[in-house]
Amino acid sequence: KKVKLLSPEEDRKTSPTVIAMDAIKASFETYQKEHLELMLIKAYTGFVAAKEDDVAGEVVATGSWGCGAFYNGEPVMFAIQSLAANAAGVALTYHVLGDGRRLAPAFELLEEALVKKLSIKEALELLAERCANDPAFRTKFKPRSAM
Repeated sequence: KKVKLLSPEEDRKTSPTVIAMDAIKASFETYQKEHLELMLIKAYTGFVAAKEDDVAGEVVATGSWGCGAFYNGEPVMFAIQSLAANAAGVALTYHVLGDGRRLAPAFELLEEALVKKLSIKEALELLAERCANDPAFRTKFKPRSAM
């Protein structure tokens, strides 16, 4: 039986476009506004690139970006990616780790931003406030005890 060779043109129509975005490594417990702004810019840049791809279109599939070895918190990273997707004009398909219950604080924040008709800048300020005051919006970083 003869093996059919792949056609780059046909394959392009059926394969996903992969966008690689580096997340910041949380070496701190509490996000500062500068951290949030940097991550928003990174996610926005990646999502705009996906939107400009003629195959990828306007849907981005993502997940708990930077929430493993980089110690970022799922609610913060979900909120950041949601804001970036909105700014970039793409729909977000989010794949959760586990049952997704850890995202509840982010959904509450995003719902508040939507109800209050906040701009992306105002929503980011609300997120920064939550990061400063709500343990649910902290990183997973734990400093080593002084010996």
